[in-house]
Amino acid sequence: MITGSVGDSVPLVLVLWDGATGLFPRARVYSGITLVTTLPLTHVAEGYYQVNWTPVVAGKFVVVYTVYSDAGFTAPSSFYEKAQDLVKVNEFADSEEAGKVMQSFTFDVSTDTIVINMWLEKDNALVSSGVSNATLMVFDSAAGPISMPPTQALSVGQGVFRFVIPNPGLPLGEFATFSVGTIQHIGPPARTYKGICGVTFSRTA
Repeated sequence: MITGSVGDSVPLVLVLWDGATGLFPRARVYSGITLVTTLPLTHVAEGYYQVNWTPVVAGKFVVVYTVYSDAGFTAPSSFYEKAQDLVKVNEFADSEEAGKVMQSFTFDVSTDTIVINMWLEKDNALVSSGVSNATLMVFDSAAGPISMPPTQALSVGQGVFRFVIPNPGLPLGEFATFSVGTIQHIGPPARTYKGICGVTFSRTA
């Protein structure tokens, strides 16, 4: 099985057992029964053929390789059986999975204002450079979306973004709020990290 990540190049490889060099393999990538793309492979050396595919969504894909005798892909070779690969595409690269969006909520009762600080952590450390375009959608668990803060939040220090949500109109008593936040990191490779955070506030006056 081949593993890859969204937005990164995944090598699709076919090696012919007899080392034939003058043939024209083609890869068909399927998601279930849906054909995602068809790609011709290029000969590298000694029967080793390769093409790079860049997936745009996560999931599991089946790659079917067919060898043709002609460059127009009209004559499948009867000498080679079809081959298959399974490709698992993750949302993030393995080396990037430690990255996570962290958030802290505060609620100012006197001004009825929610303040959310948001930052990116990788390997349990704050990423202090190369982050931008933080976005946040905040929800009240009972009433749905309560605010759409600006696309580009106020930067507080290096690598920390602050969202101020005045007068969200939340009721008295305890209520749950959760948010879906994203932060872009320039990389390399470039990534958009996502994080979900929830908190329960108590408002008595």
